[in-house]
Amino acid sequence: MTHSTQFQPQVNQRLNGKLSGLLLALLMSILAVPCSAQDWAAKMFEVTSHDFGSVARGSKVEYAFELTNGFRETVHIASVRSSCGCTSPRIVKDTLETYETGAIIAELNTVSFQGSKNATITVVIDQPYRAEVQLRVSAYIRSDVVLEPSEATFGDIEQGEAHEIPMTISYAGRNDWQVVDVRSASEDLEAELVETSRGNGRVGYRMVLRLRDSAPAGAFRTVVHVVTNDRNSGPIPILVEGRVRGAITASPAVLSFGEVTPGEPVTKKAILRGHQPFTVLGVSAHEASLTGETPEVENEVQFVPITLTASGPARRLQDKITIETSLGPVEVTVVGDIKE
Repeated sequence: MTHSTQFQPQVNQRLNGKLSGLLLALLMSILAVPCSAQDWAAKMFEVTSHDFGSVARGSKVEYAFELTNGFRETVHIASVRSSCGCTSPRIVKDTLETYETGAIIAELNTVSFQGSKNATITVVIDQPYRAEVQLRVSAYIRSDVVLEPSEATFGDIEQGEAHEIPMTISYAGRNDWQVVDVRSASEDLEAELVETSRGNGRVGYRMVLRLRDSAPAGAFRTVVHVVTNDRNSGPIPILVEGRVRGAITASPAVLSFGEVTPGEPVTKKAILRGHQPFTVLGVSAHEASLTGETPEVENEVQFVPITLTASGPARRLQDKITIETSLGPVEVTVVGDIKE
C-alpha cells in the first residue's frame, strides 16, 4: 500500500497534464473556426472599404461592394446591417452558386445627414458556414451644393440611339466658386456645361449628360465627377446608370452546371430574348464536351438547351459558348466542377 500511495500523485499529474493539453487543443480549434470563417468570407469581396469623398446634399450616391463565390458550396447571405442611419445597405443577390457574382449596395442618406460620416456594414453569411464580414464607408456630405435631379438615370434605351439627361448644379457660398471640369471614366458619356447664374454668393450651372450612340449593349453603372475650384473639397460624384438593350440578350449570363460526373450528360437552358422574332442558327464552344440544340421555330424568346458531357480529370470548367442568331451572335459563360 505504501508503494502504491507513493506514486499516485505522479499518475494524477500525468492525467491532469494530458487532460489540460486536450482541453487546450479543443479550445484553440474552437477559437480558430471563426477566424478562418471570417477569412474565407472576406476573400470573396474585391474591396471591403470605400471613401465617397465629398458629395452633394440630396444627391443619390451608392457604391457596390462586389463579391464572387469561388467555392464549390453555395453561399447564402442572410442579412446586412449598418452601424449608422447615414448609410442603407441592401443585398443584390442573396444566393450565389459557384462562380456567381453578387454585390452589397451601400447607399448614402444625403437628405437627412450632413458633414463627415462613417459607417460599418455587417454582412451575415449563414451558408455554407456562418461568418460575418465588415464593410466600411466614409463620406463628407456637403450642404452648399445641390444637384437636380439627384442622379442621372437613363433607364432602358435601344442600342445605337443617343440619349441625354439635363441637370442643374446649385451652389451657395463664395462668389468665385466655379466648376472647372466634368470627368467620366466611360468613353460613352460626355458632358456639356453652361453657367446660368452668379451673384450674392449663389452660383448655378446647367449640365447635360449625353450617352453616345456607340454605347455597347448591357447594363451600366458609373460615376461622373464634377471638379470645382474649391481646394478644400474633392470632386462631387454623380451616379449614372441605365441599360442599353441589344438586339439579343441572354439569361442567365452565367450558366452553372454545378458538380458534374464524367460521362453523365447534364442539360441546362439558356434563355434568349430579342426585340423582334428571330431564329437560332447554331451553337459553338471551345470545349468539345459542350453541345447545344437549335430550336427550329422563330420567336421573340428562345430556349436553347446546352448539354455538358464531362470527361477527363477532375477540374473546374469555365468556357464561353457563342449562340448565332438571325439578329446576331450572343455569348454565354458556362461553369461547372468536374468530379473524379
